[in-house]
Amino acid sequence: MGIKIKKINITIKISAIKKHVSNVLKFFKFLKNKTQSFFYREVKFKSIFKKILSIRNKKSKVNILIFKKIFSFKTIITVNIFLFICFLLTLSLFLYTKTYAGKIYPGVWLGDINLGGKDINETQTLISERLEGYNEKNIVLSHFDLDIQPEDKQPSETQIADSYLGFDVQSSDIQSFAEQGQVKSQKSIEWSPKLEELGFSIHIDDIFNDAYIIGREGSFLTDSKNQIKALILGQEMKIDYDLQENILDEYLNSIAEEINKPPKNSTLVIKDGTVENVPGEDGYTLPIDKFKKEIRNVLENFQTNEIVLTLDSAPFKIKEEDTSDAKDKALLMMSSPLVLKYDNKVFTANIDQIASWIKFEEIELKDEYLKINPYNLDSKWILDVQLDELKLGEFVGNLASEINVSQQPKKIMYSGEKEVVLSNGRDGKKLNIEQVISDIRKRIENSDSAEREVSLLVEVEKAKTVTVYPSSYGIVPKSDERYIDISLSRQILTCFEGGKAQFSSFISSGIPKYATPRGTFNIYYKTKSTRMRWEYGPDHPDNYDLDNVPYAMFFSGDFSLHGTYWHSNFGTPMSHGCVNLPTSAAGWVYGWSPRGTKVVVY
Repeated sequence: MGIKIKKINITIKISAIKKHVSNVLKFFKFLKNKTQSFFYREVKFKSIFKKILSIRNKKSKVNILIFKKIFSFKTIITVNIFLFICFLLTLSLFLYTKTYAGKIYPGVWLGDINLGGKDINETQTLISERLEGYNEKNIVLSHFDLDIQPEDKQPSETQIADSYLGFDVQSSDIQSFAEQGQVKSQKSIEWSPKLEELGFSIHIDDIFNDAYIIGREGSFLTDSKNQIKALILGQEMKIDYDLQENILDEYLNSIAEEINKPPKNSTLVIKDGTVENVPGEDGYTLPIDKFKKEIRNVLENFQTNEIVLTLDSAPFKIKEEDTSDAKDKALLMMSSPLVLKYDNKVFTANIDQIASWIKFEEIELKDEYLKINPYNLDSKWILDVQLDELKLGEFVGNLASEINVSQQPKKIMYSGEKEVVLSNGRDGKKLNIEQVISDIRKRIENSDSAEREVSLLVEVEKAKTVTVYPSSYGIVPKSDERYIDISLSRQILTCFEGGKAQFSSFISSGIPKYATPRGTFNIYYKTKSTRMRWEYGPDHPDNYDLDNVPYAMFFSGDFSLHGTYWHSNFGTPMSHGCVNLPTSAAGWVYGWSPRGTKVVVY
């Protein structure tokens, strides 16, 4: 029987042959060195063994020859087999490398995608088809929420925690709770963000290059080991992706804001003059760092699995027993009203008003306090009671608006060296708000205060003296003659002589409906005191009757310049048409201006 040999045409690049022949020669050189070392150790061993046998038995030459023949034969067989195997292995690796030239070695995987044996075009096509639109897919985040009614028959604490927090919700538990009327509502909340909304994006451009260099990036022995390892054990590729932590954090924080329930500590409320306890409630929070890891794991493996968001319990810190001291203190603060006095004025803050000032504040006790405090406290948090600074300040501010008086300066003018008082001014009064608030706190917060009475501290601000100069108001003489200048717009009277101001004073002219006449007049009648009265009709509110009006100087009909004792609001129109002057100013003008003196009103 003959053997037919089919002729096969093989085209091999010379550079590739040179590379592999070089690797084989290096390998055989390595084996030669190892073999020479082995035979050197063999000869040395024979020499030692020969000496041992010669000592024991002079007839050992026959045994040595027999041993030498047997040992040399086995060694040659072993070495030849070893060299043959190495040759076959080297040839196989050469053919293996040649077969997958330009391709990814077998055993390389990207997730569940087998990249072995694929060239760059096949790899990119396969990955593109598989991952096409993956960046546009959704990952489902869900949370199961139960709203448990606080009925008498409640499930066990474990059931409440498991069910309410979404750790282990069983349909039988839900049905049981529903039958007992303890579940007000049950709902599954889902979020389906696009992967880009989570800050995740995939890059496939460099996947082929990363896969191709597996088994090609080291020495001959290292590459051979990596090729065999990938073939037998497989080699997983890592996904090339970007995950922007800030975007993922922002999205998870938005979910946390929606489903987190902060714990509510036990507290107190004031209602109808009594202090009532409000029990605390545990809360729950989304462990963001935990779910970031889960989401990252799903995304890295190109999955879009549903992730169930389970919540961590957040127990409340202040128990009902931690509020007892605050409750007792609040009741003492509301035990009686508060009385505040100033001069003949009395102000009162009743119990309801004091209750509106009270606020309860959560306080964390410092370790130093716990060491020196003799009380055995189970919690580091307690409830404290204080007076609300804003509300108390508002109350005292209202008192100030009733007590405070603005300071008005004393206004004077000089005629030569003589001082003329235009207005006496007024001292100001100002309630010391900070001191009053402090006094109120002491009376209310100090439980030993049997009498709740506060004397209001009011500070007096003395009136200042201001000198008035007519020139500062832009009034200039109209001639060198002696005349009286009256500016209605400025409400100022000035006496001029020789082009110089001799005297000036604020006035009060007629109000708009009883305007002072304008023009040039002369004083035609003077009297140091007179009665002035006028009736606009029976019981008319503008009727007046004034006795002993001082220093009257009539210049037009019943219109005159005169002193005024019934008001001091000079600088503002106040009269029924006459020109009102401070009494001292009217006396100066009366003595300075004889009959016939010109009066210019404008």
